[in-house]
Amino acid sequence: MFLEKKGNSIGAKCPVKIKYNCTGDLCQAMLYRAGNNAMSGLIMNKAGATSDETIFYGAGTYYIDANTIGSYSMTIEDFR
Repeated sequence: MFLEKKGNSIGAKCPVKIKYNCTGDLCQAMLYRAGNNAMSGLIMNKAGATSDETIFYGAGTYYIDANTIGSYSMTIEDFR
């Protein structure tokens, strides 16, 4: 298994693809490595609706911090 969900975190053993769809007025989401308060990556940051995907490299345990006005969904899958 390449991805493992533990509580509110995601454990990744390989690059992951994060697909997102946000229909709100504000769509922001950042990726943080567990145990580190520094942002590891930006998933989405847009005023208005957006839908796209992004690839993140590096094994570890990560948390997603999403700030939206409206609704959103994300799908995380291994990237090969």
